[in-house]
Amino acid sequence: MSTLFFSSPLGAVKSHRRSTTGGGGTAGILTGVAVSQIVSAVAGWPILLSPTAIVGGFVFLAAVGVFFGYYPARKAARLGPIEALRYQ
Repeated sequence: MSTLFFSSPLGAVKSHRRSTTGGGGTAGILTGVAVSQIVSAVAGWPILLSPTAIVGGFVFLAAVGVFFGYYPARKAARLGPIEALRYQ
């Protein structure tokens, strides 16, 4: 059985995981930078936005997204369809 545009259901889950993790991470980073700039302007505090910290946060986010997206999908893919739906 194949899903639309994907060779397997696991491929669809991987694609969804990448898009939600990447989109959420980008939105979170942009929001954090914007809030930092606003607080700095309002309070008059100097800020230092380290690119290393931003990249490190995104790498951590990607690792969490891979684990919590891939592990349950892989576990469900190994079960039969009826067995996988039984636990929902």
